Amino acid sequence: MRRKLVLPLFDFPTAPAAAPMRVTLSRAAGWRMPENTAKVDRSTRFGNPFWVSPDGSLTYLHPRTGVGIHHGKGWTLETMLGAYHSWVQGKPMLCPDGSTISGLSCKPPSAAELQTLRGKNLACWCKVDSMCHADVLLAIVNRR
Repeated sequence: MRRKLVLPLFDFPTAPAAAPMRVTLSRAAGWRMPENTAKVDRSTRFGNPFWVSPDGSLTYLHPRTGVGIHHGKGWTLETMLGAYHSWVQGKPMLCPDGSTISGLSCKPPSAAELQTLRGKNLACWCKVDSMCHADVLLAIVNRR
């Protein structure tokens, strides 16, 4: 008579899920957006409406009209991303000179819209080796 082998049940640790990351969009032939990736470029609700001009002024590009509004000088990529961070969270945006920007006609994404990005990779056209608004979104939606 054969004995039945009974093994105790173990909870084997599962590999941790890879942290969401930024993906660079491409028009190259055959390129496909990876699974579990959301597009967040300017064509979406999550796009960054701000752009730093070569002269250091901040331009607010209205997503529907494309009209630009300029705000002062002294802006850098870092200060612009700080303004985007504040805008996404519905807070006043600080300018390098200490003043604030408010009353923009374009509303930021809602908290519910932001949560749809949680746990996903975020794709935009920026190069991966420079900071980008997608990095700001990744930090906001995936914080614990």
